Amino acid sequence: MSASDQPKRYRLGGTKFEFSPGGGPIDDHANHADLFNAIGLVTSAWARMENLLTALVLHVNKEAASKAIHEPDPSNAFSRKSKLLQAWITKHPPHSRLRTGKDASFFGQLRELADKRNAIAHGHLECFDRATTIATFKLICRIGKDTWEPRTYKIPMNDFAIIASLCNTANRYFISLADELFEGIEDAQPEKP
Repeated sequence: MSASDQPKRYRLGGTKFEFSPGGGPIDDHANHADLFNAIGLVTSAWARMENLLTALVLHVNKEAASKAIHEPDPSNAFSRKSKLLQAWITKHPPHSRLRTGKDASFFGQLRELADKRNAIAHGHLECFDRATTIATFKLICRIGKDTWEPRTYKIPMNDFAIIASLCNTANRYFISLADELFEGIEDAQPEKP
């Protein structure tokens, strides 16, 4: 590859954060099918789980049920939605039957996964090292009003399957909550594509 074929690199103003807006495995996707399959698995498993989390939050977050817990303008951010559902489960007496005794650790583990998931779903996949199976994602994250922070995530390929598995476990738990909270539909037929 000649120097002119190398992807351009930039430095984010006022920082030492270097990034390349081009290049990386996406430009050679045929030789990285396993990596993109793993990325798809993580993002699909997370999306399914977070969609159910959102439905649960919308269902329980009612001012008439508890003015103290109610959030009048719930955030769409995963960490805030998970904290809000956790509050409704752990602090609202009518939902005491939904408590597992492990709610704090369960929701805490999910929030810890959120950073890796965000890197995978929103970061630029800058490189993948086949020898170490580590994928490097570069991301510019908002940390406050007009305040941004560059971050680099190095995620081993084995972590993708672990994250997807944990998302699926969380989804099964959220399904158990949905079974308790939502009205079931008899003889439900899945939507046709």
